[in-house]
Amino acid sequence: MNIYGTGNNDLLRDMINEVGRSKKRFILTGDFNYRFMRWPPLLDQQRVTKEAAGFYHCLEDNLCTKHVDFCTREDAILDLIISDEQNMVRYLANMGPFPGSDHNALSWTLVVGTSQDTASRNRFDYN
Repeated sequence: MNIYGTGNNDLLRDMINEVGRSKKRFILTGDFNYRFMRWPPLLDQQRVTKEAAGFYHCLEDNLCTKHVDFCTREDAILDLIISDEQNMVRYLANMGPFPGSDHNALSWTLVVGTSQDTASRNRFDYN
C-alpha cells in the first residue's frame, strides 16, 4: 500500500510535531506501512525510503519512544506503538498471527497516572 502520494506522510509528521509541542501525554498505535527491518532504521540504508527516514527523524525530534522492536508482518516492523514516555507501555508481547490478517496481534499494558484535584472555596456563614 502506498500512502506517500496522498499526503498522509506529511500529515502524520505534522500531527506528531503538534502533539510534541503540546507537552500533553500521548500514545499513537497502528500500521504505519514503513518497512523497517530494524531500529533505528537508518542502520539499514539500503532499504529505508526517504519517507521512512523522515518519519524516524520526526519521532527523534519530538523525543518519542517507539516500543515495538520485533517484526509484526513477515520480516518487517510495520505496526508501531509510539508514545512520549518511555515507561508508558509495559509487557509488550507478540501474540502471533491475527485471524484474517497477515499481521501479528500485539498485546501490551498501558501505564497511566491519574491525579485527583480537589476544589475548595471559601463559604461564608452569615447566620
